[in-house]
Amino acid sequence: MLPAIVALLDCNGVDKRRLELIVACTGPGSYVGLRVGVSLAKTLAYALDIPAVGVPRLRADAERWLRRYPRVCAVHRAGRSDFAIAAYERAEDGVSTLVEPILVAAGDLLGSIPADCAVVGEAPADLVPDREGVVAVVAGVAGQRRPLNVALLGLQALDNGASRDARDLLPVYLRPAVQQPPNR
Repeated sequence: MLPAIVALLDCNGVDKRRLELIVACTGPGSYVGLRVGVSLAKTLAYALDIPAVGVPRLRADAERWLRRYPRVCAVHRAGRSDFAIAAYERAEDGVSTLVEPILVAAGDLLGSIPADCAVVGEAPADLVPDREGVVAVVAGVAGQRRPLNVALLGLQALDNGASRDARDLLPVYLRPAVQQPPNR
């Protein structure tokens, strides 16, 4: 990843000393991907002596839809027939969290979505808008703007007083890591 970041900066003529903030997507997501991404973000922040903030994936996925719908539930497939969900509500003074990121089984998904929410992200095809409590289903497109939303929400978090310390940048895990027994 680091060579790709260096190449991206070089390609755009940006010197790494001009960077002012590191923003990382904190998940939920794959265990290894989160560990690598957050570790790299912390390393860059320490090395460049700049602040680092984290943005939850589901919050980033909900961002653009919160401009259209007052309540949004972001969904992503979490493997093992489970889904990670979080729900948010737009108000005049910002966005509040209705449901913190949780892991739900496929059969419990509909019952876990708060009333009057638009559902975005990786929702299953059989979750349709005419089901009770579901305003709309916008499947498969929420992540298209995730990098931009992560960056914008990171700047917003910093402006709103979020910790600037890379030590506070932590991944969001919804399932404990699977530990393998040592080889003997």
